Amino acid sequence: MAKLTLIRRVSDGLPLAQSFPPSKEEKDGLLFYREQGDLVMAEISRRAPEASRMSIRIDHHCFNFIIEDGVCYMALFDAYYPRKLAFHYLEDLHRDCHNSYGPVMHTIANPHALSRIEFIINGIRKLYLDTRTQANLAKLKAGGGQIQEIPTQDISDFLFSQKESGIPSFVRERERERDCLAFEGGNDPDLTRDQRPQLGVA
Repeated sequence: MAKLTLIRRVSDGLPLAQSFPPSKEEKDGLLFYREQGDLVMAEISRRAPEASRMSIRIDHHCFNFIIEDGVCYMALFDAYYPRKLAFHYLEDLHRDCHNSYGPVMHTIANPHALSRIEFIINGIRKLYLDTRTQANLAKLKAGGGQIQEIPTQDISDFLFSQKESGIPSFVRERERERDCLAFEGGNDPDLTRDQRPQLGVA
C-alpha cells in the first residue's frame, strides 16, 4: 500500500497535497522518508529527469513517481509491493486529481491549498490496500505497461545524477582533471610552479 503520498507542481516545486497514515505513530515513523521525498521532489523541480516514470529505492522501501501534466505524483511503498500496482495507483491518482482540479493546480499560489485532494488520495489508497482483490489481480495479470522498462535507482544515485546532469560537461571534465592532478601531488593547473606543493623536499 502507499504509505506516503506527495503531489507537487514541477515548475516551482509547490506542494499541492500530501497524505500520511491516520495513526500518529505511523506518521512519526515516516517523517524521515517524507524528508527524503522532499529532497527527491526538489531535484525533480530543479531539473526534470529524463524519465517521467521512475522507481527510487530507499532502505526497504521504494518511492515511485510519475510526472503528468506538469505535476509529479509520488508515493512510498514497501519494497515488496508490486510495482505494477504502485504505478496503477499513481495513474488513478493523476486521473482523478486532474479531472477535479486540473486547471487550478497550475494557478494556485499557496502550498497545500487543495486540501480536498487528500480525500481523493485516501479513497484511491483504500483500493490498493489488498493486492489480492479481484480488481488488483486483474491489473497484475493484464499485459501492457512494460513495467520492467521503468528505470530504478538508489536514492543516493538519483540525487547525485540529478546534480551532475545540471552541470555542463566541460565543467565536469575540468573538475575530474583537477581531482586527478590533486591526487597526483596537488598539481593544480591554475597554480603557478612556485605555488604547487613540492613533494619529497625536506
